[in-house]
Amino acid sequence: MSDKALTREQLESASGTLEYVDLSDTGVDGGVWLKEVGASIFEELSEKYKDKPIKVTAALLTRCICNKSGERLYGDGDVAVVAAMPARRFGRLVEAATAMNELGDLEETAKNSEATSADDSGLS
Repeated sequence: MSDKALTREQLESASGTLEYVDLSDTGVDGGVWLKEVGASIFEELSEKYKDKPIKVTAALLTRCICNKSGERLYGDGDVAVVAAMPARRFGRLVEAATAMNELGDLEETAKNSEATSADDSGLS
């Protein structure tokens, strides 16, 4: 472990980790790259797609699925396309993206986010 202190700019750098996910067990010959997203993205997507956990998850994947250079393969308008992937492939990508971004159980996170929003509603 290094004791090198990072600068603010280094800590906030937009370039996150890339991870290759092999999808050969889902009926395709190959895989895709996933990248880390910003910590606030799940809250943003949960707000945008309230009560639609599949769309929240698909929207997260549109932000994570990328090429080896980290460039997104799907845009914000491709949520329905990603949500329509075969369930096994979609599930494998969700599993990898949530682990990589340390989101845990997306449904539980969404429920907690909704409960927190309801609790904080009078504080605005």
